[in-house]
Amino acid sequence: MESKINANNNPLRTKIKRKRVSKKSKRSWRKHIDIKEIEDYLDEVRRQERTGGVISQKKNGELFYMDRDHSGTEIGEKEETKQYRKGVKLRKSKQKLKKDGKDVDSSEDDEATAILPQKILKKKEAKLEIYDLWGDSGVLSKSKSFEDEHYMKVTQKKPAKQPRTVYKVRSTMPALSVCHPGASYNPTFNDHQALLFAACQVELFKEKEIKKLQRQLQFPSEEEMTKLPSWEEEMQQGLFGDESNAECSDDNDDKECGVMLPCFSGKERKTIKERQKAKERKKEELYFKIQRDEKAKENEVFRVKSIKKELKKSKEKMQERLKKKEEKILKSSSKPKRLGRQKFEEMNIEIQLMDELKGSLRNLKPEGNLFEDRFKSFQRRNIIEPRRPIMPHRKYKLKEYEKRSYKNFDIQEKSKEQRKRR
Repeated sequence: MESKINANNNPLRTKIKRKRVSKKSKRSWRKHIDIKEIEDYLDEVRRQERTGGVISQKKNGELFYMDRDHSGTEIGEKEETKQYRKGVKLRKSKQKLKKDGKDVDSSEDDEATAILPQKILKKKEAKLEIYDLWGDSGVLSKSKSFEDEHYMKVTQKKPAKQPRTVYKVRSTMPALSVCHPGASYNPTFNDHQALLFAACQVELFKEKEIKKLQRQLQFPSEEEMTKLPSWEEEMQQGLFGDESNAECSDDNDDKECGVMLPCFSGKERKTIKERQKAKERKKEELYFKIQRDEKAKENEVFRVKSIKKELKKSKEKMQERLKKKEEKILKSSSKPKRLGRQKFEEMNIEIQLMDELKGSLRNLKPEGNLFEDRFKSFQRRNIIEPRRPIMPHRKYKLKEYEKRSYKNFDIQEKSKEQRKRR
């Protein structure tokens, strides 16, 4: 019995009973789960990051180091190894100097030893480049790494990458165009009449376009409808030829129609003599043609003056074409281009009739819209494509359905009527 009691009292052998608790909800899960070990581990990692970095991610060179003297030699290293290393360095320096064609003496040994550390220092300096993070003019080293780029983004603002067409002149039109002199608050009679005439021409052109559309879409009159062919006549067009041909098609005999089929007679074949003569003629023609071309080339020497005149004329024509092309480009640069589906439409000319004119700015009646004017100027200068106003609309139609409450209302009304009747 005692052995059993001792065994049960031993704290190492005691088993902790598992709590049978529901972990259905998040609240009960957090309550009955022990996450102390995970929190301790995360705290330890955060502490290492604050004090120099996580140890598991560091290299051996960063964790361990060798004890060295002021001279830079390791403690416990033998003097023989030092002498051996110095000797190797001296031999290498002498070999380099001999290759260059210089005689090495004992007095130059000390100089050779002094050259080596300087070269090593220069190499180190070349690798390390100082960079001022908060300076105005600073360039990263050629060997850019991911860390350097990230450092640049955090510490300094990188300039945005501009497109190639930023400074491209899209139009020669001025941003603010001067209005017509007839649109002023106190214009002259001639200027005002000229502006009215321009506005009248625009309205006439619009009316002409509307009438053209009406004519095209107009339904034909009764007289025109009677003249139109019937459905059967339209469907028969092209099926039969003329009446004479239709009559002939009914008859099977070709003689009655008077149509005779053409007889194809085979061409007579040439004899061997005729073929030989044709070959000789071709050879003679080629020979005479070559001679004519050679004579023409020889006679071109005497046509030097006429050739020069022809070259001058061709140059003048080329210059005229280039001038016309430049003029055309200049004209097109001052006009709006076709950037989208819609064409550019000018604003309506803002006019005031003779009765509406006032002699002072105080009594002037303002017209037009500044926002529309600026928007149209962007379109005129090819900065924005011409657009049409998009009115608010539904993408999908509204669905209609009856609610239960509506049905219950009908049932209640019917029940009320039945009660009244009783």
